[in-house]
Formats: sequence, structure tokens, C-alpha cells
Amino acid sequence: MTTEEKRKQLIHDKLKYYSNPFIYFRKIEELKDSEEKVAWILQKYPRARNHDKLLIFYFWKEIDNFQGEMDEEAIMQLTNTETIRRNRQFLQNVLHLFEPDEDIKEQREICQEAVRDYINNKTEGIK
Repeated sequence: MTTEEKRKQLIHDKLKYYSNPFIYFRKIEELKDSEEKVAWILQKYPRARNHDKLLIFYFWKEIDNFQGEMDEEAIMQLTNTETIRRNRQFLQNVLHLFEPDEDIKEQREICQEAVRDYINNKTEGIK
């Protein structure tokens, strides 16, 4: 099986897995990795699909059980924001699950295009 075939199989398997509504009724302790935990949050809090800040807030509150004051020690115990964001990005952009509202999609596409243009302009002279 080629790498591309493995990738397609993985995506197919994940889509099948996340399509089962019963996984969202599991207890937090039963969720096996950060991707499942992000999916659980996106299912429970639809507004988090549009706003990474809300997603991170709910993740830290529900999954990391953060309730105290924010200080250096506390923040080092929380799940990395980039891990949370990248899992959301994979679920939405690759698996097309828990998609954001259309206006948010458009805003994200504009930002992605701007970054691509910037990188292309910066690297044109480098070869």
C-alpha cells in the first residue's frame, strides 16, 4: 500500500469513526487522544467551531479541568494551544467535520491565501 493509499485509508477510517454519534456520549476519561477530545468539544460547543479562543477555553475547562487562576505554573500544565488548534484544523479542513459558519470559512481562506502570497513573494529570489 502506497503512502497516499494509507493516508486515504486513515481518513476513511477516521470519518467512519467520528460519524458514530455514540462516541460523543462517552466520558472525558474515555477519550483516547487530543484529536478525540477536540472533536468532543466541537460537538458539545458549536460556537467553538468558529473561534479558536472559545475552543481553547472549553478544552482547558472541560478536558484539562482548569478552574483556578492563570499563572506560569498553571499554564504549563494545560494542553498546548497549537495542539488544540491543529486538531481542529485537521477535523474541519481534512475530514470536513464540525465545519465553521460560511463567513468564518471565507475569512480563514483569505488569511491562508495572504500567507501563501507572502511566503511565495519572500521565496521567489531564493533558489
